[in-house]
Amino acid sequence: MRLYFDSNATTALRSEARDALVHTYDHVWANASSVHMDGRAARESVERARQQLAKASGCRSDEIIFTSGATEANNTALMGAAFTAAEAGKKHLVVPRSEHPSVIGPVERLVSDYGFRCTWLSPDTEGRIGAEQVLDALEEDTALVALMGANNETGNLYPVYELGPELNARGVHFHVDCVQLLGKTELNLATMGATSAALSAHKIYGPKGVGALYLKKGTRLPSFMVGGHQEREKRAGTEPVPLIVAFGLAAELAASEVSDYQERIGALRDQLWQGIKESMSGVYRNGDVNKDLALPNTLNISFDDTEGETILISLDLMGVSVSSGSACTAGSLEPSHVLLAMNLPKSRARAALRFSLTKDCTEGDIRRVLELLPQVVADVRGADPSVESRI
Repeated sequence: MRLYFDSNATTALRSEARDALVHTYDHVWANASSVHMDGRAARESVERARQQLAKASGCRSDEIIFTSGATEANNTALMGAAFTAAEAGKKHLVVPRSEHPSVIGPVERLVSDYGFRCTWLSPDTEGRIGAEQVLDALEEDTALVALMGANNETGNLYPVYELGPELNARGVHFHVDCVQLLGKTELNLATMGATSAALSAHKIYGPKGVGALYLKKGTRLPSFMVGGHQEREKRAGTEPVPLIVAFGLAAELAASEVSDYQERIGALRDQLWQGIKESMSGVYRNGDVNKDLALPNTLNISFDDTEGETILISLDLMGVSVSSGSACTAGSLEPSHVLLAMNLPKSRARAALRFSLTKDCTEGDIRRVLELLPQVVADVRGADPSVESRI
């Protein structure tokens, strides 16, 4: 049986969500905009899922707009907020270099194509971005601050709850990519003070192809898909009712399991790191070492005198799935942009592996990885005769 340690990239569809998906395809397949009984049943299913997601995220149900995923939500919020602020003469952005590509991409386009200016923030060598660092970067015409709730590669948690009220008081749109927070932490968007936020189903054991944009009530944002009245006339198009239903249920279940998840998976993550440190030398943890400031399931490590991709392939052949960075940059020959933004040497960034544990991970899974990994690293190091094994 294969072992899967790449849940920050995607997760398997949990059985409850799959059952809800199939049931909806079979019995609630009508268009949710239709006024007949079948259409009303579909609409009720969509609104019930909206309420489930809102409760799991700590917001109002009328602040949730369903999208095709978090990439669409990030693009929509960033481009829409920037264009809206530009009408008032505000064209300055504050964004860390360690953000997800679906945030960095639209920001770079705003700068290159639309005349916006961006203050790019650099994390420290442990990947931390401080609240004061963000506030110090604000200017008179700052339109937008984007800061993810948790980094998908290092697992670092960022001070979004501290920043929200401060940015609200200054009238700055605060966008938070919450993809890695939902289901792994107690998420409360209202308390956070986010103006907008991105959420995704397939990171919480829901289906691919559906996500959500949180938009704080009263926030002005232009319609981003026109040609229909769906989603409060913000996103035209027939709602994928089965996907939305499965998303809502997955969010409800994930939120109900957070406390147990944090305790059990956090302990397994620590067990994995301790075992790695004890079994070999020349290993480094990338990210905040304070477990209270990191996701409970994420461990990013580098091995001296190796290439992360080589170790990844070797583990893959042995039945273990891990990652060497963000799934959205797979295939790139460049090392992780997150680790480079932390000012780590390229050699260390190239030698990085990310283990992101699933909710179903067991002690047996951890033991199996610890049986395989030391020999894999030794073999990779030993493949170069000039490198002396550090095992």
